[in-house]
Amino acid sequence: MRQFPILSLYQLDEHGEEHELYVNTFSEHIAKHHAHVLVPHRHDFYVTVMFTKGSGFHEIDFQRYIIEPGATFFMQPGQIHHWEFTPETEGYVVLHSRSFFELNIRSISLEKLPFFSSKLNTPKLHISDKGKNNMVILSDLLKEFESRKLFKHTRMAMLVCLLYINFARLYAEEYPNLVQQNTLYANKFRELENMIDIHFVLEKGVEFYAERLNMSSRHLNRICKQVTGRTFSQIITERIILEARHLISSTDISFNEIARQLGYEEYSYFSKLFKQYCGVNLRDFKLRYM
Repeated sequence: MRQFPILSLYQLDEHGEEHELYVNTFSEHIAKHHAHVLVPHRHDFYVTVMFTKGSGFHEIDFQRYIIEPGATFFMQPGQIHHWEFTPETEGYVVLHSRSFFELNIRSISLEKLPFFSSKLNTPKLHISDKGKNNMVILSDLLKEFESRKLFKHTRMAMLVCLLYINFARLYAEEYPNLVQQNTLYANKFRELENMIDIHFVLEKGVEFYAERLNMSSRHLNRICKQVTGRTFSQIITERIILEARHLISSTDISFNEIARQLGYEEYSYFSKLFKQYCGVNLRDFKLRYM
C-alpha cells in the first residue's frame, strides 16, 4: 500500500518555537522543504497559504483549485494535498498546531472559523483588493517569527487571531450559505461528521445517525441542509467517495475489492456512483496517481 507521508511541524521549524507555529514565504518554504512538500502528503497541523503571484493548481482531498494571485487556502490536519505551480509563484505560508491556537487565542475556537468548521466547506478563498491588508499582517507576522523581540510569542498569536478574523469575514461575504450562525446546529453537525467517520462503511442510512443524535431523520436532514447546503445522503456519499479516492490512489487492490470494503456488494452500482461524483471512471482516476 502506498502511504501518504504525514508531515509534522518539527520537520519544518528550524527556529525551535516549540514546534507550534511556522511562518515563511511560499518560495522559501518550497526551496527549503521541497523533498517533503512537492509530493502528495498530509499534515498533523493547520495550514493557511495565501498566493500573491504565480499560477498552477492546488489539489486538496482530490479536488483541484486554481492557484492565482489572491487565492488563499485553508487545510485541516489529515487532509491530503499537493500542488503544481509556475516558477515565479509566491505568497505566504502559516502553519500551526491546535494547541498553539487553543492556548493563545481563547476568544475563538478553531471550529467556529468557517474555513475550519467542516471539511465539506470549500477550502479556498479569493482575496480581492479590499482584503489586501491581510498581506500586511502576513508580512508583519513573518518578521515577528524571524525576530527575537520581547513578547514575540504573544504578538504572533495576536496577529494570527487578527488574520483569521479578517479571513472569516471575507469568507462569510464570499460564501454566506456556508457560515453557520446557529451554534446548536453547528455543534450537532460536527458530532454527525465524527460519527460518519467511524460508521460510514457499515451504516449509510440517516436513521442510524438520527437515532444516536436523539432526533428525527427529518430534523437531521434539516441540520445538514442549513449547515452545508447538502442533504444527509449527499454528505455520507461524499465521505464514501473520498475514502474510495484514498484507496484507489494508495493501494493496488482491485476495484471490486474496494467496492466491497466500502460496503457495496454490487460493483456496477459503486462504479456508477463514483463516476457520477468524480466525473471520471475508476480506471481513469487511478491513472492520475500512478
